Amino acid sequence: MTEKTQLRNWAKKIRQHKDFRELDKIIVAKLKKSFVYNSSQNLMLYYPTKHEINILQLLKEDKNFCFPRIINNEIVPYCNGEKFCTGKFNIQEPFNTLEQNRKNLDIVIVPALCVDIKGNRLGYGKGYYDRFIKTLDRKKTKLITPIYDNLVVSKIDTNEFDEKIDIIVTEKRIITL
Repeated sequence: MTEKTQLRNWAKKIRQHKDFRELDKIIVAKLKKSFVYNSSQNLMLYYPTKHEINILQLLKEDKNFCFPRIINNEIVPYCNGEKFCTGKFNIQEPFNTLEQNRKNLDIVIVPALCVDIKGNRLGYGKGYYDRFIKTLDRKKTKLITPIYDNLVVSKIDTNEFDEKIDIIVTEKRIITL
């Protein structure tokens, strides 16, 4: 079993055994107070699964939001519509909306099972976000991962396919890298 597999199993176990809903609200409030969030207009969110931080309360803000759809095994950002449908991996995706130009994205909120203090993230192992991140203008688009503080680890082993994030937001701190 690889170190990443062990870390994934550990992070999933941590997330499944706690009710973090109150922490979700604290994390989202910290994100909303950040300069990078307040100076942005076009954001890509993720639709949270059962044990991911619920960031959908951001939709009340006066910003342009989009969500990822998986098309031909790649993430494509689509404008936020009123309807969602179940997509690949049983994740909700926008339904009947227009594709968002990724060059216009100011922020991409990136999910993770855990992150390290250097901005390396551990996803679910399929590489969707890493491939998507490679297509962004990294000078313009900031990558933010909201995560519970106990899922910030000292080191995650990486390879040439892994992409770093710019900002980690927990219930206790904001780490800018």
